[in-house]
Amino acid sequence: MAQQPFAYTPYYCEENIYKLCQQLTAQEDYDGDLFAVFISNREKLVPILRQTVEENTGGAVVWDYHVIAVERVRGSSRVYDLTSQLPKPCPLELYARRGLGPGASFRLARKFRVVPAAQYLEHFASDRSHMWNQDGVPGWSKPVPPYPAIVARDGQANTLPHYWDMEQLTDDGRYGRVYSEEEFLTLFGGVMGNGAAGPSNA
Repeated sequence: MAQQPFAYTPYYCEENIYKLCQQLTAQEDYDGDLFAVFISNREKLVPILRQTVEENTGGAVVWDYHVIAVERVRGSSRVYDLTSQLPKPCPLELYARRGLGPGASFRLARKFRVVPAAQYLEHFASDRSHMWNQDGVPGWSKPVPPYPAIVARDGQANTLPHYWDMEQLTDDGRYGRVYSEEEFLTLFGGVMGNGAAGPSNA
């Protein structure tokens, strides 16, 4: 399968996935269920494998948070990780084995906030303040995307902290719901799962 080109700016995974959700769901014949998925934990230390930004370490990165998209189409689930060396999209089973790898230690256990794409496109916003230099030198720590900062449809300028907060567990209709790694894979029928049909955007 030819990989579809998507907007991509290194170190802005939350915006990359927002743009991907826009692009996929805008297709007239789109028939999948699409979700933005934030991966983080209380410590803000989550290991992800085969990341393109750290090829000199084999791609292993410990992020404060990471964002992917999961798409369910005709009974199977696949992952879009635009920072991954793996295919885009990648079957969930393959991503679980080679992108997530063995379960992290208890201290670094990954949690997954699953947000239907329609909710993400309505409520996500980022003023990019988390990417402003914290060392007293004015400027961005990484170059920003070539488009204006994303604003939520209700005018909010920065809802990003709601998404990376893994302590707010239940779905309030805007920011999705948090799952453990095993629950996440079960939800979408991954290698640790039981083939459950998974959630719906309906």
